[in-house]
Amino acid sequence: MDNLVAAVKSGIPTAIFEDPVPYFRDAPGTGQPKPPRGGGMMGMGQPPEPKGDIQGLWDAIGVEMLGNPGMPGGMGMGMGMGGGGGGFDASVVWQDYLPYKKLGGFRQLTPEWVFASSQVPGGEDSLNPDDEIVSGMTEVLFIMPGAIKKQDGSNVTVTPIVTTGEDSGTIGFQELQTASRDGLNPDLVDMLRRRQKQGKLNIAVRSRSADADAGQDLSRIVPSTETLLVADEDSTPAGLPDLSISETEDAAPDKIDVVYVGDIDVLNSVFVSVRDQPHLSDIDWRFDNVAFVLNVVDDLAGDKRFLDVRKKRPRHSSLKLVEEKASAARNEAEVEMEKFKADFDQAEQKARQRQAEAVAELQNKVNEIQDQARKSGVAASGQELQRTLQAALQQVAMKQQVEQRRLDTTVESLTRDRDKQLLEIERRLEKQEQKLQNTCKWMALLLPMLPPLLIGLAVFARRRSLESEGITSARRK
Repeated sequence: MDNLVAAVKSGIPTAIFEDPVPYFRDAPGTGQPKPPRGGGMMGMGQPPEPKGDIQGLWDAIGVEMLGNPGMPGGMGMGMGMGGGGGGFDASVVWQDYLPYKKLGGFRQLTPEWVFASSQVPGGEDSLNPDDEIVSGMTEVLFIMPGAIKKQDGSNVTVTPIVTTGEDSGTIGFQELQTASRDGLNPDLVDMLRRRQKQGKLNIAVRSRSADADAGQDLSRIVPSTETLLVADEDSTPAGLPDLSISETEDAAPDKIDVVYVGDIDVLNSVFVSVRDQPHLSDIDWRFDNVAFVLNVVDDLAGDKRFLDVRKKRPRHSSLKLVEEKASAARNEAEVEMEKFKADFDQAEQKARQRQAEAVAELQNKVNEIQDQARKSGVAASGQELQRTLQAALQQVAMKQQVEQRRLDTTVESLTRDRDKQLLEIERRLEKQEQKLQNTCKWMALLLPMLPPLLIGLAVFARRRSLESEGITSARRK
């Protein structure tokens, strides 16, 4: 970590991808410790390797990620921010926006799947139009990203590259992990999100000092292979800065040129597969994750040739009538889906309310017994009172278990019915679209044949008429 900080301070353009909750990659998040290593004595694993002091990196580039320091558990920051005993509960960004309505029934696509786009309500500049990396892009997907802000008092200029819309906020990783266990209550998770609604948040930023060389040529910093071969072993090759800590402590002011992204899932190869084989999905994905990552690297390297080229997207001509009818069918299906979802939420809420009322009724009986005992002056340690309270509390516990099982059964049944109805709507919509496409195909096949057939019939009738004009009526018989 010290060498990385020294390299950043020396002016080497750097792209940093830091994720509070990696979704695809098997890597520890910002606030998570490294997994313990195996190979310990007597079958016991060795303690996890300490993480680097990421706070030193943040101080150097003038940013920090949102979160709650000092959380118990010795996570991440306890091993990475100075090595103390505290922890760090990194915040995860959520945004209430899903551009693909067809995926609305999938619970896996939670608001923590952040689609950065100019179409987001209140996010017209989510993809900074003044930044060459993302200006002109359609959409970039970040999965459970972290939020970034500028450090107070920092002299480094921090410019947002990608931000969320207005209807967004954060939720702590520990809260999200606890709420995501079996028996997840969507109302609880939504309450946790709404409690930390913060408006626009930065997901990717550019950190640059005033004297940094924007988009400098890396060949001036990193030496060529020939230079490395002829250099002496004990000397620093020409063109390669000495990044040792002792040499940089009293060096010139830092030259920071960093792009900091709060998500590493954008690097996953699945986005390359989606881009290269779009026909494998029936959804028209519009995110530019591959172009975003490549533009970050090229921009830092000073190579501007392909930045605008990658932002261009192929335009496919479509039949306007077909699109209008398909869009109308999709809108009807979406209305139906929303109705079923509302019915599901209402039924689930009623089931939870019945559970609370049943438990509250028994709890009131316990309170009445205690009140009567206090009014009559019966000692709380009396055997009769203790037996009565014990019996009442057992009834409350049993009632809670029964009502919880009933609630779980009801929610499971409602979820199954809802998913079945949503699947049926999807199938019906697909059939309607397929029927419309087949109709258009038949029309495209048959309609071009009609004009020549009509012309042929007209010519045939005309010729027959001309042939019969010079023939006497007697010969016609």
